Amino acid sequence: EQLYEHAVTVARNKGNLIPFRNLDTLSIASVAIGTGPNSVFQQTLGNYAPTAKFTIKDRFAPDTAFTKLISKLQDYDVVVISIHGMNSTPFRDFGIGLGTRAFIQYLQERTDKKVVVTVFGNAYSLKYFDKSEWLVAGYEDNPVSQSLVPQVLFGARAAKGKLPVTASATLKAGTGIATPSLGRLKYGTPESVGM
Repeated sequence: EQLYEHAVTVARNKGNLIPFRNLDTLSIASVAIGTGPNSVFQQTLGNYAPTAKFTIKDRFAPDTAFTKLISKLQDYDVVVISIHGMNSTPFRDFGIGLGTRAFIQYLQERTDKKVVVTVFGNAYSLKYFDKSEWLVAGYEDNPVSQSLVPQVLFGARAAKGKLPVTASATLKAGTGIATPSLGRLKYGTPESVGM
């Protein structure tokens, strides 16, 4: 747990949106791609604030699966998009479908949403999100990292990680924005607090 916590990397954070602060006025939606409903990631987000949850299980779903979501996201200020079930090789773009990338690009360029992209996989895949203003790397797609990333987003834990590789010209090895802990409740093992 400590290894994963120290690894979580906030690569982009325009205006210090992360960690989310004014939860009483912030409306949040989560779109989890590549996983089914009720993932640990979405459950943990919901522990901190009311979060509308949407899932697209197929990472290579057709564009229509994504366009149907756009109207459902209209009423939300922040859209947290998490990418799961990736593979570790450049073959088939680390398991990130074209529809996924087009959907994220559309939300970033054609709406006023704050789109927070969280990637649970190979750090080289961040090159596909080079224009993202809010970008987080969770590296591994397991219950521990899926629990820790939302805790960083909501300020229960501080982000300390740095990118271990150069993903693009602007996302170089060593990139990482430290974010503060706001003192919100953390979720962890009993051992982590000496029990």
